[in-house]
Amino acid sequence: MRVVELELEALARHMRKGIIVPDNQYERPLVDESIDRMVRKVYDQLSWASTHDELTGLLGRREFERMLEQQLARREDERALVRLDLRRFRLLNDTAGYQAGDATLKQVAELLGRAVEDGMPLARLAGTEFALLVPAEHAQQTARDLIQSVEAAKFVFDGRTYRLSASAGVVAELPGLVSAERWLRASEQALAAAKQDGHGKVSEYALDPDDQSRQEQIAAKVAGLSDLNEERMLLRCQKIIPLHAQAAMAPQYEVLISMYDDEGNLITGRDFVRMAERYDRMQAVDRWVVGHMLDWLREQAPDPRHFGGVCINLSGYSMNDQSLLEFIYEKLSEKDAPIERLWFEITEASAINDVQAVADFIIEMTELGCRFCLGNFGSGPSSCEFMRSLPVDLIKIDSAFTGQLSTSETDRAMVRSMVEMAHYMNREVIASQVESRDVLDMLRQLGVDYAQDFVIE
Repeated sequence: MRVVELELEALARHMRKGIIVPDNQYERPLVDESIDRMVRKVYDQLSWASTHDELTGLLGRREFERMLEQQLARREDERALVRLDLRRFRLLNDTAGYQAGDATLKQVAELLGRAVEDGMPLARLAGTEFALLVPAEHAQQTARDLIQSVEAAKFVFDGRTYRLSASAGVVAELPGLVSAERWLRASEQALAAAKQDGHGKVSEYALDPDDQSRQEQIAAKVAGLSDLNEERMLLRCQKIIPLHAQAAMAPQYEVLISMYDDEGNLITGRDFVRMAERYDRMQAVDRWVVGHMLDWLREQAPDPRHFGGVCINLSGYSMNDQSLLEFIYEKLSEKDAPIERLWFEITEASAINDVQAVADFIIEMTELGCRFCLGNFGSGPSSCEFMRSLPVDLIKIDSAFTGQLSTSETDRAMVRSMVEMAHYMNREVIASQVESRDVLDMLRQLGVDYAQDFVIE
């Protein structure tokens, strides 16, 4: 019998082509299987804890925001955001005690869960505030029905009966609400207006006419993008630094994109990318950025001691475009292509239609010398499966886990779990949105390999 040693990527490619087939007589070592199961179990447990409200079992704010982002990106059907706050709860909590208050919140959560349609996300945002997505055509009626359900309920403690009310704000999907943060901020304004009207009231959010006009102009601008060389595009770089001497890469830079509208006002990167995804222009944007950065690297040839590699984001939506993947492969196959200076971060991986085709593309690019990073890791239940399916070199922890790292034990446990799992699978780890020295020091202690954002710059 002849023994041949193959790299992991080469072995995977031969197996996909049928050149090598597994022998069912040989099973995977039990130790590897048990470790894999243990890592997955711990990750799943921590994932649930980090995405759900401990008291009510409803979605937590962070997971609800992720689902809002998903809705804005996919736009499979029109939804409206309903934000509801309990009224008269303080009297119950102060007189019956905090345990009665907790029991009431659980009861309200069950009541709301029975009232909403199957599959509709329902979350406890904080305190006595709840939020849910509902079909847009009857959002107002749904909000009124929820308030009536709360008002009809009786809460009995120590022989005393308490009655609650609620107020609700309703926000439809509007052109200007291109992020979960903006959508939630609008719902907060609508809820405040409902509270001013009194208990049991519903208020619907409406954009200021001038603001609505500007947002519609921006949407039309992005939707009509054609030749990006004629547009006022803005590319800037954000530094990524290694956190320990064993990290494989020197300092790197992530390329961030935004653009100016016809009046010279800046459309922020987040708003621009979300609108480009919404209006199916992200493929054109990614193609332009890749070509532009390759030309710049060739012409400027920056000193690698001061300007190492460059990371370009590729949206999961763009990864579905075979012509774009072929364009990238051809550009990086050219003789003088600075392949060793370029790597890619895959964002919105959940939007990928054919994971296997993307995995094959990554393997081909890796053979040229290119690196890949899986972005937004931990933002959804499928993160672990994507890391197992896509042969990436790095993962980037979703920024939601770094903001409260110094105060949240759950977030620290979650980050530690993700780092251990990534290292077990021979991936390095990047943390983004690092905005304080305390968080940076804690990331080092948790074994994270790289960090980026304001405190780095």
